[in-house]
Order: sequence, then structure tokens, then C-alpha cells
Amino acid sequence: MPARALTCVTGTASQSSSLGPWQTWAAATRWPYQEQEAACHPAALADLRSGGELFSQFMLKVLPKLRPIVEKDSLARFYQLCYGWSHLMGIRGFIFPEILSSMVPKNAVRCARAALDGRAPLRGRRAGPNGRHSYGFSPLHLAAETFSVEMVKLLLRHGASANHRTEGDRVIEDLLPLHVAVENASMHKYLEDHWAYGCPLDNLISLLCLPEMKIYLDTTRLIAAHTDNIADEVWNYIEKKKLVQLAILLLVAQKQLRGPVNRSRGKVSLNGFDIVRHHTYDALGDLHHQMIAKVNEGKNGNALKKLEEKKEALLTAGALIGIVHKAGEALEEYIQTQPEVSHEEILKHVSSILDSKGIVPSGRKIDTAKLECYQYPGQTSIHKSDSRDHRNGMAEMARFGLGARKLSWTWTGPSCVEASAGHRQRQVICLNMCPTRPTGTPCRHSSVLKLRCNAATHPQHNFDIDQFEEIGIEVAKKLRAFYWFCRPHTIIGTILGITSVSLLPMKSLDDLSVTVLWGFLEALASTLSMNIYVVGLNQLFDIEIDKVNKPTLPLASGEFSVTTGVSLVVAFLLMSISIGIRSESAPLMCALLVSFLLGSAYSIDVPVLRWKRHPFLAASCILVVRAILVQLAFFTHMQQHILKRPFAPTRSVVFATLFMCCFSAVIALFKDIPDVDGDRDFGIQSLSVRLGQQKVYRLCINMLMAAYTAAILVGASSPNLYQKIATVFGHGLLAFVLWKRGRQFDIADKTCITPFYMFIWKLFYAEYFLIPFM
Repeated sequence: MPARALTCVTGTASQSSSLGPWQTWAAATRWPYQEQEAACHPAALADLRSGGELFSQFMLKVLPKLRPIVEKDSLARFYQLCYGWSHLMGIRGFIFPEILSSMVPKNAVRCARAALDGRAPLRGRRAGPNGRHSYGFSPLHLAAETFSVEMVKLLLRHGASANHRTEGDRVIEDLLPLHVAVENASMHKYLEDHWAYGCPLDNLISLLCLPEMKIYLDTTRLIAAHTDNIADEVWNYIEKKKLVQLAILLLVAQKQLRGPVNRSRGKVSLNGFDIVRHHTYDALGDLHHQMIAKVNEGKNGNALKKLEEKKEALLTAGALIGIVHKAGEALEEYIQTQPEVSHEEILKHVSSILDSKGIVPSGRKIDTAKLECYQYPGQTSIHKSDSRDHRNGMAEMARFGLGARKLSWTWTGPSCVEASAGHRQRQVICLNMCPTRPTGTPCRHSSVLKLRCNAATHPQHNFDIDQFEEIGIEVAKKLRAFYWFCRPHTIIGTILGITSVSLLPMKSLDDLSVTVLWGFLEALASTLSMNIYVVGLNQLFDIEIDKVNKPTLPLASGEFSVTTGVSLVVAFLLMSISIGIRSESAPLMCALLVSFLLGSAYSIDVPVLRWKRHPFLAASCILVVRAILVQLAFFTHMQQHILKRPFAPTRSVVFATLFMCCFSAVIALFKDIPDVDGDRDFGIQSLSVRLGQQKVYRLCINMLMAAYTAAILVGASSPNLYQKIATVFGHGLLAFVLWKRGRQFDIADKTCITPFYMFIWKLFYAEYFLIPFM
């Protein structure tokens, strides 16, 4: 890692409050060299200042484009964004923390994984798993707030620390991710509405064992497993008399608490439960002495009352610790393997577990009929507590945080307004629709955390999504991936080319018939299948190259597995050959076989083959297929096999063949310009690698302008006035558009190269509309 790599320690609140956005970020990430150190590290000062400009450009240009991408977790669109804007997305080996921070609340796991891995489009940069947002919180804090188990696992796998605390004046300071998870879980509606201080502890344990709480416990458990000094955190909650938070932490962290923490007195091993209990006993002893002292002093007022309340809280906490210590493992096993039964049966089973461990239930039952989360407009009403649909729906609600009163720990935002009452008590009221409570309902917040209400970070969903709808979404994703697998610009070119050339042998409308239409469809279907075979085979052998050059393709991005790619390629090859054999057309079969051989030789990486490594052979493959086969073979197929006429090439087909030879050569050369980085890395000696992008670009433009000039001269010699006007004006217009676009093109700007290449394909499409007029 470079000496000036970003680290993840925040600056002080006083510093960040007086700095601009970039300086705030630099302070939050503790950029190692600040301006006052410029004398010792002048290069670092240049980094700091250039970083400020980059960060401003990133916030202005990139972040607005990133937000809709992470909403849908579109890996392909994220790669496209990186390909065009990676130079503004970070410094040295790291991307700005705001990128990962925007992905975590939306549960954009695929995009977050790509950012953490530093995949190809990021050009070696990666997201730091502990990189702090400029407000002073880490990605794991966000994942803890949104209760995304998958995101928490991803961050922890990539080295996220559960021991980093929030810092800065824009966030509640000194919070661990564990605190965020525990506090938000404790504000679930079930707990707030059905348990309060003084209620039986077995009811609290029973509520935590309900299936709607599982997602919260699972997330908190993951974070707790990576948090140091769990016993200290347990004691902190005891001291603050937060029994609900204490119960949650004891349940999820019991594995760590049961392990040995300290050895003393020879062979005696003290675990976390022992240590917390000893602290509790010591605190009770101190309280007892304090209470005796107050009585002896004659102070029986508020001071003594507070000590009695503290003693009661310690005794209750001690009882809660005893319950979890005795029955925690059995309760945990039941939570993880719960059958699909009603709430009432679950509560009965929890009571039986407690009873079996010697814990006598209080006998005060929870009214299961009232166990219902808040409804909001558009949400399907849920009544049955023993149906499968209900449990699935509640699981979805838990997944998106709708069963809990979601809280955030930053201060600013349009969703909330603070109203002070006599400058003593602050209450936060949601003004926009919050899916966790009715509009305008006050939130019961922890005064210690000073949290503000925040609408659920996920978009509103219909939580009764049935299986067919989910299948439909998955099918749509696969179809979209298949669309890009087929390389649509080549498909469009094939369709237009075959359609245009198939019209050339026809002399009048009388030639149109069902037989002609069927012959055309056979040629089109078999050629499209062969087209998919050729482009698919190329992707199979170029996966590593495409991760650099075309990372959005399905195989390179991982949307399709190699097995899927092989299956598609083989299926379309067999389909193409089968249609060709069935047609009994010699020209069509000849075109298919030549396309198969050249496409295979172009891509397959074996000795003698892999012709794409050689500029002349690569260009020859594309030229033969696009310029000669498409024109002559399909013209002959329609003229001889379908119309049953002798082969007689027309002026149009001769022009089309010669013109498309030039155009195909341009496509073969220009397609390597945007791929020069990957080709160079993998030893593909394309002409762009050998001569440079600028020289190849000029060669392509000159070839196209020469071809349009020749087309205008050929069109001007046409005996038909209408054909003359159409061809001269059409080619003149295309040449002018090319000249105009070429003047605006900057070969040094990588974001312009691919769009210009697709523009050349559009010129290629347009030519097929002019060929019939030649």
C-alpha cells in the first residue's frame, strides 16, 4: 500500500465543522499529510489539493448518476459508470467512501461487492471497508441500521471492523455498529407496545423469540461476534438501565459471553456471564452501603429513592442475566429452527423452554391478537398470525425494517423536524410518510442517543409479492443479460443486411409470395443463430479481457456462468445448422459453414487459430462475413433457391459488396480502439496496439470519407433521376454527419470512444436503406 494511502481514523469535530466538503472528507479519513506538513511532504500537498477538486467533481457529476444505479443494484450500469467516470471516483488506490456508503443503505450487495473487490472498471481502486463517510460513520454502521445480513457478511468478509466508533459533530459520537443494531432492534413495535419496565421478564424474552424479530437478532449477532469487550457493553446497558437492549445483547452475544474471558484462582475460568454477575453483585453491595449511609444521615427523600430505583434495576438485570444464562442456548436453537406455527404456539413453546430450565413463567400472557405492525397506505393488511403468507410477509417487513421504528443517528435531513418544549425535552415528528408508523405519530426516542426518525431506507414494496412475481423479476433479469450476450448492435446489422440484400433480386411486387417470405425467414433465423454463436464464442474465450474492456457483458460481470455461456453457444450453433440443412439451400449452407469456420478461428484459443491476435486475419474474418457473405450468399439464396432464377448480379449488389468491404474493414479496425487496454495486457497485437489509437482513428475516418465519395460518384452516374437524388443526397448527408461528429471527437477521452464506435454502426445500418436505390 502506498505511504500516503487513506486510513480510516476520523478527525476531530472542531476541525470538520470549519472545513469544506473535501477537507471534511480528508479529515474524516485522516489523510496522512495535512497542509501544515507541506514543507516535509510537498507531493502530499498536491495530492490534497487535487483531491479536493476531484471530490467536488465527484459530488457534482458522479454521485447523482450513482444513486439510481444502487437503487436497483444494477452491476452492469455500475460498471458503465465506472468505465466512464473512474477518474473522478477516488484517489490512488481508494474510491471515495461516499460510494460504498450510498450502496449499503439500499442493500446493493452486487455493486458493493464489486466496489470492495476493486474490479476492472475501477482501474485498481477499491472501496475501503472501514472508510468513513464525511459525517463520521462507517459502512458497517449503515448496514447495522438497515439490518441487511448479507451486506453485514460482505463487509465483515472484506475486513470491516466492528470496533470503529462514530466521530464528528454531524453524528452521535462514540457509537459502535453494535449499538446501532441493538438500539434499532429494541425499538421494534412489538417491544415498544407490549413490554415496559416492570412487566415480566419472560414476556420480554418471548417477544424476542417471535419470527419477526429474527432478522434483527441475526444482524446484531453477526456484529456482536466481531465486537471486542462484549462484557463491557453488557455492563454499560445495565448501568443505563436499558433492559430491552440488555436482553437483545445477551441473547445474541451469549456465545462470546460463555467463553472464557479471564483466568484466576488457579484453574477457575471466569466467563462473561460470571464477570457481569460479579460486577452486579459489587454494585449492589455498594448501593446497600450507600443506602445505609443515607438512612443514617436522615436523608430519606429523592436521593434514597433514586438509590432504590437503581437497586431495583440491578436486581432485574441480574434476573435477566440468569434467565439467558440458563435458557439462552435452548432459546437460540428454537429461534433458528422455528416451525411455521402461530404466535400463540410460539409463546407457549418459549414458556415451556423457560419452565424446563427452572424459570417459572409469570402467567401474564401476551395478547397475540394485537401483535401487528403498523399499516400504511398501499400496504396489504395482515391479520392471520398462523398462515404461511403472514409469516412470509412479516419476514419481508423485517427485511426492510418495517416492523421496527427505524432510527438514524445523523442530524440533518428533510424527513424530520425537531420541536423543543421549554428547551428541556426534544421530540422528533415525521413529516413525510414513514412506513413504520402512521403519518405524524411522535417517535419514542432514546434521550441518550438523540436519534432522529428516518423513513425506511428501502423503497416501498408490496409485501405480498407472490412467487410468480418473483419468478417474473428473475426471468426479466436473465432476458436482459441474454440481450447483451447477443451483442445487439451486431444483431441489428445482420437483420438490416439480410433484409436489404434479400430485396435486391425482386423485380416487382409480384415476386412477393409466401414461399419467398418463408425462404427469407429461414435465412434470417439461421443467420441470427449463427451470429449469436460467433459473438457468444468470442465472449467465452475473452472473459478475462472483457473484465477490462467490456465488464458489463454477462460472462465478464458474472451474470451468466461459463456453463450457461457454453450451453447457449452450442444450442444456437445446432439451431443454425439444423435450419440451414432443412432449407436445402446450397448458398445458405455455404454462408453458415464459412461463418462457423471463420468465427471459430477468430476466437478459439488453440495453436494456429485465435486469429483476432493478428490484425490482418482479424479484419479479414469480419470483412468476408459482413461484406461478401451477407451480400453475395444471401442474394444468391433468394435469386436461385427461392425465386428459381439464374445467378445474375445486379448493380446494387456489386456496389453493396464493394462498399461494405470498406465499411467492414473500418469496423474491424475501429472496434479495437476502445479495447486497447485489455488487448495490450493480454498480448492481442491489434493495429490500435501497434500503431496507436490516433493513427487508426484517422485511417478509419479517411477510409469512410473515401467510400462515401465513391458512393456519391456512383449514384450520380445512375440513369434514374430518383435513384440519383436518393443516393447522392443520402451519402452526402451521411458523409457530412460523419465529418461533423469527427470534429467533436476526442480520442483522449475514453468516454467518447465507445459511443463513436456505436455511431459508426449506425452509419452501417443507414447504408442498407440506400443500397436498394443504387
